[in-house]
Amino acid sequence: MLNRLAALFRPGARPPPDGENPIHTLLDAAGLPWRRPRAELIVRHGIHPHGAYGWDVIPLEAAPSVLPGLILPLSSMIRPGLLPGMPPTVLSGSIWFTDDARSNLRRAEAALRPRLGEPADESATNAIARRWCFGAATLSLTAWPPELQRPGIDIPAHHRDPRLRTACHIDIETGFRPTLSEREAAWLRGFVPIASIPGQEGGGGPLAAVAAPEPDLDIIRQPPDELGPVRGRIGLAPEAEALILCTRELRVIPMERVAGFHLRRTLPARGGGGARLEAVLRGGSPDLPVRHLLIASTPGLDALDGLADALAEATGRPLEIGETDYDV
Repeated sequence: MLNRLAALFRPGARPPPDGENPIHTLLDAAGLPWRRPRAELIVRHGIHPHGAYGWDVIPLEAAPSVLPGLILPLSSMIRPGLLPGMPPTVLSGSIWFTDDARSNLRRAEAALRPRLGEPADESATNAIARRWCFGAATLSLTAWPPELQRPGIDIPAHHRDPRLRTACHIDIETGFRPTLSEREAAWLRGFVPIASIPGQEGGGGPLAAVAAPEPDLDIIRQPPDELGPVRGRIGLAPEAEALILCTRELRVIPMERVAGFHLRRTLPARGGGGARLEAVLRGGSPDLPVRHLLIASTPGLDALDGLADALAEATGRPLEIGETDYDV
């Protein structure tokens, strides 16, 4: 229950109805394979330069009856650090019917309202925007009317496709998180706490309320409704089979992937200084075989020493302490 209510902390957000999420239902109706892993989508759809912006994308065709007016297929960007075994969670595209930015947004909104209901108005000085939020899933429409833009701005993509000047841009975050396996659920039930995470006392704010970072989807899990002693803490699975931590995301990391820990201390300079503790992880993306996962950061220079020592002792993994430097 608490996880469903967490979405209400965002303006315009609503918890999804029991058993379904309207944005997910829309994606299914549009025929978008949003639950399939990147590696499979690349085999099926290929990697292509975006028709207007030039960057590499996986193009995904959507049914025009559900998402009318798309100039090009919805697409997911290709960039370093993304996981081939996980689905893309961010999709984007441009909708155009006529050379009128306001009309394009109105028509796109009208097509979505029957399925998604009333959106939040997130317009700004130079943009008209609408947004739907259901749980961690969001769908946004944004148009930039040319008369609201500063003169002299030159966007190369607008020369390649002039429709983009008045198009309505659509951005979708699916909010996908892998569910716990039976083994991982057993690890969670047998959680052995090591310590509370500084700054996360009392739970640390809404849990899984926004889309999870894509590069961490291999260790992030959809949290169960009841987390018990896990929330705001870091600890171990029984027999030290995994490292488990829960801040605003639930992360479950098999112990063979934990290479060690890194503690960095900085003295005040341009920044305020403090300490930063990270776990050093093996595996994940092929182009990022080792990555650092932030566990905690505090303004106190020595505030994380005890936690760092406790983690190293409990896991049997080495702790590296970097040279103290200035926070510039």
